[in-house]
Amino acid sequence: MLVYWLKQMQVDVIIDSVLGAPHGNWEGLSRGELALVFIAYVVMNCTHFLSPVEAWATQHLVSLSQALGKAVCIQDCTDDRLAVLLSQLGDEQTRPGEQIELKLGQHLIRAYALPNETARIDMTSVSVYRQSQEDQGLMRFGGSKDHRPDLRQFKHVLGTLDPVGLPLATAVLSGEQADDPHYTPAWDRLVATIGRPDFLAVGDCKLASLENRAHIHGREGFYLTPLPMTGNVPVELRTWVLNPPVSPQVIRLPGQKAHEPPVGQGFEVVQPCTWQNPDSEETLVWSERQLVVQSEAHAYRQRAGCRNGWRRPKRPWRSLTSDHPLTGRKWKVEHRLS
Repeated sequence: MLVYWLKQMQVDVIIDSVLGAPHGNWEGLSRGELALVFIAYVVMNCTHFLSPVEAWATQHLVSLSQALGKAVCIQDCTDDRLAVLLSQLGDEQTRPGEQIELKLGQHLIRAYALPNETARIDMTSVSVYRQSQEDQGLMRFGGSKDHRPDLRQFKHVLGTLDPVGLPLATAVLSGEQADDPHYTPAWDRLVATIGRPDFLAVGDCKLASLENRAHIHGREGFYLTPLPMTGNVPVELRTWVLNPPVSPQVIRLPGQKAHEPPVGQGFEVVQPCTWQNPDSEETLVWSERQLVVQSEAHAYRQRAGCRNGWRRPKRPWRSLTSDHPLTGRKWKVEHRLS
């Protein structure tokens, strides 16, 4: 089933087209077909080690041959061949992975007529237990989202098609880098895959840097991101909430009936934005819609937390000192009063 769906996605055809014709000594399965076998092995066995693949393929030669539509030999799945394939896919100069990702995303959007009005961009850090003392490669110390600054990490960027969650753009970065500058390259790759810039890019507050917003607007794109509570934003938000410039409107979910309570309320403020390109004299000016929204569910949780805090009685500590029953030494007991 895995091989069938991978062939439906044309993963093997796309890999072969990007890598080109192999050298004359390569026989049997093409590199794209070998990639399908390796992907099936990884998913079924939850491991990426190369050496066991040959033994695993030996046990499934009939199934693999039927799934691929051609005879599969043991020599097709040796760790040497897999190492050559992975080295070619990970070539840092030609970067075939990005080309494969681009063609695969374009094919899936076109073949399955996927909605492409909204895309999401996010970034996370992955901590690893690496003992090397060299600050080289991907595994480096940086701002840890796992609250483990003692561990090395790498960062992963993911751009997906909403609401299906289909990955369209991925990148792996060294762990010491900041998140902000890598949102626009991910957006550019989404534009290349989707084929147009006028989709809604949704991201967290690190997408909201003025340079990122100017980049997307200057290329006729759209963005939706929370503004970070830095600079003048807290003061402006407090002023707008206490003295709304326009009347707040109730917010209801699509299909929600009129007699049902709204999920929130809010209003819109139009603010001018100006960005100066530091590398040139280009100045970009545009108007930005800033939405001030109150979520009823979030407000309820905050009110409940405050009420529970007020009702919780103070529980002082009482210290008792006595003789240990065995040694006779003084020992201290901390007892919380109820």
